[in-house]
Amino acid sequence: MAAVAEKCKREQHHPEWSNVYNCTFIRWTTHKPEGLSLQDATMAAMCDEQARFFGEVQEVSDTKCPASLLMDSNHPRYLRIVHDPKIRYVPS
Repeated sequence: MAAVAEKCKREQHHPEWSNVYNCTFIRWTTHKPEGLSLQDATMAAMCDEQARFFGEVQEVSDTKCPASLLMDSNHPRYLRIVHDPKIRYVPS
């Protein structure tokens, strides 16, 4: 958490997060514009990188998970979801 907090401080972009025992829950969102921004996606990817670096992540093999589409640049909706602040991601 300390490594992520330092990066958040430098980028001036902070998540909502909580820590329960050995699990950290991180929620990235942007208030203005409302929804997800490219910076949210970038910071979420940084969190994943830090978790891997510290050996604290388990890879998920379920590629059908709707949330996984947010970071799949090959998915046709990726650019609309991440780059258009007027469109909010709603799982189907």
